[in-house]
Amino acid sequence: GAVLDCKVSIPDNISPVKINLTQMKHVIHNVIANAQRATDKKGPISISCENVDVVKSNIPGLKDGRFVKISITDQGSGMSEPTLSKAFDPYFTTQEMGNVKGLGLGLSECDSIVNNHGGRINITSQLGRGTTVFIYLPAIKAEHQALTAAVKPTPLFTKTDGIKAPATAQKVLLVEDTEILRDVAFSIISRLGYKVGVASEGVEAIEVYRREMETGTPFDTVILNL
Repeated sequence: GAVLDCKVSIPDNISPVKINLTQMKHVIHNVIANAQRATDKKGPISISCENVDVVKSNIPGLKDGRFVKISITDQGSGMSEPTLSKAFDPYFTTQEMGNVKGLGLGLSECDSIVNNHGGRINITSQLGRGTTVFIYLPAIKAEHQALTAAVKPTPLFTKTDGIKAPATAQKVLLVEDTEILRDVAFSIISRLGYKVGVASEGVEAIEVYRREMETGTPFDTVILNL
């Protein structure tokens, strides 16, 4: 089969987004499949990401805030104004219209998925000059990124009985739903010299973690059973 000429540009400083991975893969696959058909599977197709700030609704349909903008551009057959105006109509299809067949049905589903993520899909196109699909996804706020902060190594010292323990008191959040396992793990971790907080399930763990973080004494480590 033909080799797709695809150019990807993703800067290192791109903001993180919270997505349903399976659904968003479906969206990207659908948009690229349309681009392949429009270019007769020969490309080139360009994919790029950038951080954008929405202020005073400068992008219609989006709330103010930081978004990640994904742009997927092809140099294919493009769409006329009448076709473009119906691109998101779930009952519209270009089945008999050459390279962009099936366009409406796919984009309608993609539009629904992205809207459910708090984002938006926009399209610009010119007949005979190609198409660009813009996907806007809300960036994760700064306080949510705290959960993914880099972990610093903990200095240890050896007790007289040979057990290694932290040089200063470290806080551990233990998440375990089975009481007997929770009690045993609590005893072991405490014996190692750590301060231990416990939670029996995920929602409780988030509340305990958030409470301690807001009081300025966050947990250094979380132990949980996946």
